[in-house]
Amino acid sequence: MRGRPWRRRRARRASTALALAALLACAALWAGASLVTGAGGGEEAAQASATEGDGAPDESTEEVGTTVTESGLSVTGPTEFLETEAYAYLEEQIAELEEQDVTLGIVVRDLESGYELAYNADEALYPASAIKAAYCAMVCEEFGGAGELAGALEDCLVNSSNEAYTALREAFGLEAFGAWLEEVGAEEASVQALEYGYPDISANELAAVWEEI
Repeated sequence: MRGRPWRRRRARRASTALALAALLACAALWAGASLVTGAGGGEEAAQASATEGDGAPDESTEEVGTTVTESGLSVTGPTEFLETEAYAYLEEQIAELEEQDVTLGIVVRDLESGYELAYNADEALYPASAIKAAYCAMVCEEFGGAGELAGALEDCLVNSSNEAYTALREAFGLEAFGAWLEEVGAEEASVQALEYGYPDISANELAAVWEEI
């Protein structure tokens, strides 16, 4: 289905957006470290808090909640993060990309704390090669591995080989992939995945896939 006109129109712009989103996501991971520890103390403050009173952490000094900023960035975590340089940097980067007419979707989530940064997280975007890891995970979970195509699976993951990805799809099909995506929480992407190996997927749904992997 790669020859579809709507695919050709969107592929280049979406691929560029994905590359830029990956760079911004790296920045968001850096920001996430500050978000998790809070802006004002890090490990020393946490240890000091834990030794006060009866030994329980003093939660009164850290206000946690979800804030949606004017730009549309959703921040779940200590509200102090909104006063940090990391937060300001993220907002600047998002604004610069938006000015370049880039469609951007981000979800950065700390699996232990539940803290999260999200931006335009529900819009389905072209995933490019990021979807290959999802397909390989499906093969391992649903088929117990790739068997004789184990080398192709490795080549797909390590080298992002298009030929290897094609070989895997020809062997294991797309029906199982669509069903697996639905099962792990990527319901919208699962419909398109039944007929196309690079289904549009939102940052929220892709985050659900990464949690499964």
